[in-house]
Amino acid sequence: MNVNATKEHILRLFREAGLEEYEKEFEQYITPSIRMETMQASDEEIMVGETKIGGNPDLPPDYTWPRWKTYPMSFIAQINLASLSKEVLQHYDIPSKGILSFFYTAHPDAMYGNKCELFYRSKDTAKVFYFDDQQTLTRTAAPFEQHEEFWFKPCKVKYIVDWTIPGSETYEISKGLGMGWNHNREVFDKYCFVFQYRFIDEFHNRSQWHEPIHRFLGNHDAIQSGYVDGDHNLLLQIDSDNLVGTMWGDTGRIYFFGCIEKLKQMNVADAYAVMECT
Repeated sequence: MNVNATKEHILRLFREAGLEEYEKEFEQYITPSIRMETMQASDEEIMVGETKIGGNPDLPPDYTWPRWKTYPMSFIAQINLASLSKEVLQHYDIPSKGILSFFYTAHPDAMYGNKCELFYRSKDTAKVFYFDDQQTLTRTAAPFEQHEEFWFKPCKVKYIVDWTIPGSETYEISKGLGMGWNHNREVFDKYCFVFQYRFIDEFHNRSQWHEPIHRFLGNHDAIQSGYVDGDHNLLLQIDSDNLVGTMWGDTGRIYFFGCIEKLKQMNVADAYAVMECT
């Protein structure tokens, strides 16, 4: 992965779209990501500590299963950092050791029930844990019936390094570059309809945009406004995916956000999740 050459290629597309005035500010938003394609498997086919989406997690003995209020959280995914692209991790200055484990309150009564407004106002509906000793982990069954709405089917993953840019309606474009549907519209149209289209053509297979997009790090693929606290960055994006059995609202996605500076010290205590759907 030639970081400098790739960045210059993207910046050239940016300039050719007539956005050279914003190049200095925009460069910081060009980031690598690890996209994950799912391959259905049984839990028995997935080694303890291996990266996986769905199924049962690998946890230390006697670990307390996380909850939001009375609802046990659903295990979403675990990422084995040692198996990831070293170049991507070095870009973020993240250690290549240990397991990140992601949980989210996926119970339909919490997400869609009569008091769901409490759920969407809370930043405690998700938990992320870091385990530095893979040898102590054991496959752990969820403390609830494997109901298809909040227990997800195990999948192995295939890694693909992606380069990402902010979506047109994200915090970075709206607040960072100062453009949007209602302000600086002429420039915004160049970003949205000229640069972004060319970037997708050259860096992403368009057919894959109709498939689930799961990714670790990078810019998130926003469905709605994409407005995020500027102090936090994408940790993990999990799409609606038939293989996993996830359906977030109406073909939506969940995004785990955290502070990259804290992630460098494997501190994920402030991580939270957001769900967006069409």
